[in-house]
Amino acid sequence: MPISHKGILRPPMSEHDSSMYTIEHVGKAMQERLVDFIVAEFGGSRPEERGDAIAVALDDVELSVARREHYVSLSSGFMQITDRVDEIAARFDTLLVTGGLDALFLGAD
Repeated sequence: MPISHKGILRPPMSEHDSSMYTIEHVGKAMQERLVDFIVAEFGGSRPEERGDAIAVALDDVELSVARREHYVSLSSGFMQITDRVDEIAARFDTLLVTGGLDALFLGAD
């Protein structure tokens, strides 16, 4: 039986931060899927791409969906406190555990 994939939700590092959601062992395709999910499910807008990060505006907060070598992270900007990261993480994890996005994980056959 395959193991369900799930992201990691890290609590805020200080009172000036929001949580950070990370999905490991993924690349650009998962970054794009997460951005599309935020836009479709939460009504966010995708104003611009900045290098390896895509900015998404949601509820007067700018979220960053950043891509590194083997992971994608979702966070809000400094001093932009929001619980939307937690809400998005919970709903996206529900999608991940169905296995429907397994092909987006690195090394998936």
